[in-house]
Amino acid sequence: MMDVRAQVIEEIREAFALEGVTYEEEMLGKNVMQLGVDSLTYAVLVARLQLKLDRDPFTENPNLGYPDLLDDFVNAYVN
Repeated sequence: MMDVRAQVIEEIREAFALEGVTYEEEMLGKNVMQLGVDSLTYAVLVARLQLKLDRDPFTENPNLGYPDLLDDFVNAYVN
C-alpha cells in the first residue's frame, strides 16, 4: 500500500500531466502558482484527493490557507 505522501504526489503527477506539465521532484520547493498549472488544476486535484483519501485538509482547517509551496500542499494531506 502506498503511503499518503506518495499518493498525493502521484495525483499531482497525473493532474499536471493533463495540463502538459511534467512533475519533477524539485517542484516541491517552488511556489504553486509558478509551476505552469492554473488554480482550476488545483481545485480538480483537491477533489480527486478528497475522493481517494476521504479528506480535504483545506475544508477541515480553514486557517490552513492556500499553500505557498507545492511541498506545503503535499504536507497538508500528510499532517
